Amino acid sequence: MLRAQPRLSDAAYEALRARIVSLRLPPGVRLDEDELIADLGVGRTPLREAVARLRHEGLVVVLPRRATIVAPLDLGDLHQLIEARIVLETEVAARAAKRAGPADMARCRDALELAERAGADGDPDAYLEADRRFHDAVADACGNTHLAEADKHVNMLSMRFWHLGFRMAGPPAAPDHHNRLLAAIAAGDAEAARHLTAEHIENFRARLRFAL
Repeated sequence: MLRAQPRLSDAAYEALRARIVSLRLPPGVRLDEDELIADLGVGRTPLREAVARLRHEGLVVVLPRRATIVAPLDLGDLHQLIEARIVLETEVAARAAKRAGPADMARCRDALELAERAGADGDPDAYLEADRRFHDAVADACGNTHLAEADKHVNMLSMRFWHLGFRMAGPPAAPDHHNRLLAAIAAGDAEAARHLTAEHIENFRARLRFAL
C-alpha cells in the first residue's frame, strides 16, 4: 500500500505554529503572505488553510482590511490559561498515575532526556519543545483521548508564555519537578502527581509574574 503523504497545509501549519509559539514570529507582527509562500515553499491555498487553523486556535488575528497578525500576548488570557491548566493538567496527572503503561513511561523518560541535553547545550527552543513533549506524554498516559487533547491544546497555547518566561527569567528548575512527577506516576500515587502538577503550575505563574 502507498503511504499517505502529509498535506502541504499540514506542513505549513506545523511550521508556522512552531514559529509563533517560539516567538520567532513575535506577537503583533503582520504575516506577509508572499514572504511566507516563498519561505515555506507552499502555495497560496495550503498557506491560507494553515492560517485559518491558526486563527481558529487563537494564534493569529485577522484585522480589518484583511491584514493578518500574530495574536498579541494578553495577561487576561494568561490567567485563563493557568486556570485551565490547573483544572486539566492536575486531573491528567492523577489519571496517568493510575493508567500509565511501560510505553507511556518510556516516552516521558525520553522527553526528559531530551530536555536535559538541551539544557546542557543552552538551547531554549529545544528545551521547551522537549518540555512540551513530556507534558504531551503525560496527557496521553491519562487514558482519556478527549481530556488529553484538551490538555495538550491548552499547553500549546501556553508555550508563548513559556518562551517569554524563559527569555526574561532564565530556565526553570523543571527537570527536578518532572523527575518527581514521573516517580509519582510510576508509583501509582495519584494524589502526589496531582499535588506536584499544581505546584509546577503555580511556580510557572510566579515566574511569569516576576518576569512581567
